[in-house]
Amino acid sequence: KLLFNVKASFVINNPEEELIYLELTYKFIKESPLYGGFVNIAIPLPGTPYWDYAMDEGLVSHNMCFDELTIKTDIKSLQENGFIKLSKNINHSEILAWGVRIQKELHKKEVSSLKKLFTINNLKIAIQNPSLAIKYFKSLFS
Repeated sequence: KLLFNVKASFVINNPEEELIYLELTYKFIKESPLYGGFVNIAIPLPGTPYWDYAMDEGLVSHNMCFDELTIKTDIKSLQENGFIKLSKNINHSEILAWGVRIQKELHKKEVSSLKKLFTINNLKIAIQNPSLAIKYFKSLFS
């Protein structure tokens, strides 16, 4: 309505998460007017409630290899053992499958929103005022 391009970020693999929450997240994304976004795997970083939970559950320790705690932004490339599973209710493969599904839907929305930019009218404006077009495209990716 106000011509804002809204993207969203989603985090999965939360301790109390259930499959229904992932299904509802996917449904929300599919039905929303979002222009794209990101999905990430929750990770237990020291000093956070996730870390405290993971310590209590024996999932992490102070002398562990901290390479396991890197932020996971490309869910499609993760293996089942490529992250610390915090969810009590969902297994590794289900978390990954839903993460990929959510990521694909967000990507589809982003591609669709970019296609909407390339109308005849917008192309005319870009040809008449290239500096404005460049400024606009830079703002999309910053």
